[in-house]
Amino acid sequence: AVYLASDPSAFHTGDTLVIDGGYTIY
Repeated sequence: AVYLASDPSAFHTGDTLVIDGGYTIY
């Protein structure tokens, strides 16, 4: 999965997202 966001604050800021089988905090 590819997470593209020109403005991350408009998506899941502060949430834990599962990206490419890993965990990334935005």
